[in-house]
Amino acid sequence: MLQIAKRYVSIVDSVNYRIGRIMMYFIFVMIGVLLWSSILKNALPIILQTPKMTMFSAKTAVSHKKLGGIYAKTQTRR
Repeated sequence: MLQIAKRYVSIVDSVNYRIGRIMMYFIFVMIGVLLWSSILKNALPIILQTPKMTMFSAKTAVSHKKLGGIYAKTQTRR
């Protein structure tokens, strides 16, 4: 039973490492969306895509915080 628990923890830890690494680099996607949104807002003031892009950026920020933050916490322990 103890071996099963150890194996489960190692599998969860490796999945967490891989997903967290991807999400830590996802911040560049957020930066790109915010830059694109601000460029479009200044270039074409009547753009309907800006609110949608803002909502997408908020969702990416939440996912970055949830998944990338866990990865960052595990990396400080090692």
